[in-house]
Amino acid sequence: MNKTYGKDISRSITKDWKRFLSIVIITALGVAMLTGLYASCKDMYYSADRFYDKQNLFDIRILSTLGLTQEDVEALSKLNGIDLVEGAYSEAVHTQVEGGRKSVTLSVLSNRGLNNPYVLEGALPSNVKEIAVTEKYLIESGKSIGDTVTIAEDMDTDTSTEDKDKEDKEEPNFVNTTYTITGKVLDPMDIQSDGMASVIRSSEQSDYTFFVTEAAASFDIYTAVYLTLTNTQELNSYSGEYEEAVQQVIDYIEMHIKKEREAARYSAVLAEARTKLDDAKKEMDEEFQKADQEFADAWEEITEGKQKLLDGENTLNQEEKDAAKQFADARAELEEAKKKLLASEKQLKEGEAKLNEGEAELKAREKELEAGRQQFEAEKTQAMEQLNIAQKQLDQTQEQLDTEGAELED
Repeated sequence: MNKTYGKDISRSITKDWKRFLSIVIITALGVAMLTGLYASCKDMYYSADRFYDKQNLFDIRILSTLGLTQEDVEALSKLNGIDLVEGAYSEAVHTQVEGGRKSVTLSVLSNRGLNNPYVLEGALPSNVKEIAVTEKYLIESGKSIGDTVTIAEDMDTDTSTEDKDKEDKEEPNFVNTTYTITGKVLDPMDIQSDGMASVIRSSEQSDYTFFVTEAAASFDIYTAVYLTLTNTQELNSYSGEYEEAVQQVIDYIEMHIKKEREAARYSAVLAEARTKLDDAKKEMDEEFQKADQEFADAWEEITEGKQKLLDGENTLNQEEKDAAKQFADARAELEEAKKKLLASEKQLKEGEAKLNEGEAELKAREKELEAGRQQFEAEKTQAMEQLNIAQKQLDQTQEQLDTEGAELED
């Protein structure tokens, strides 16, 4: 049976050797591709694990809505199997890129090398005026190492109360707003969304991540606490053994530390709030006392003002009466003056009439005088003519007498 089956297979292969060869090649290619994909995935996992170990990436991250304190760090550092515990601070700020507002996660560098950014170019910041940025920011903003970047914190800018105490005003958490770019880095906690590749990202993530030194920030509360475990660098970060080791520590923290530290933090926040409330209440009482005194003083001023108002009203009434009397007297004088004015106007009109009559009579007299003068001139002219005639006659008579006298003498 087996011999017959073997002969049949041999004849099938010999007869259709091309088909058989094709199937062998296709199968070999499929096996090679699957083997390559599997090996590539393994290599990527190993590469990522080595990268995480080199950058000293955290094993456990602890967050809290009320923030974390140094007491939380000290409590976590007492656990068995913990290699490193460090509190970290980061804040959401914003910057301007090509006229648009972009969100930035501004993180403080660890002074113990935890979650150390991978330097692609340049160097990490070394003082409060320096900053490291991601490649995405440099590409989108067009800036380079050596340029400056300006950040702005989202702070309460309410200035409606001018006399508000300075301690009640929100202070910035970073000492500078303008920094010099010293390096291009890769955030080891966000290697997928840090570049320019198309990656599905949460809407809550910021556009960029910047890094500054611890001296550039001023904070009392940590935004997160990072832990690294002992003997985990030898484990693959994607292995079940690593996840089991991390989960054991997480379970222990949740069972033995979480509730205690949450209660302590809640009590501390509540005590701080009560202290602020007591201070505010004390201040409020002082303000109320001050307001009561001011109200009493104001009421006294109002009473005095009311009395002054009454006195002023009495004085005003008396002055109104005096003014009314003076107004009546003035009106009577005005009426009398009006009567005199009317009489004077009547006399003036009569005088104007007499003046007009006198002017007419004067004009008539002037005409008579002009006529008499003209008659006088005419009579004068006539008399002069007669006198000239008589003078001529007299001269003739004298000549005649002189002639006759001469003749008589002769």
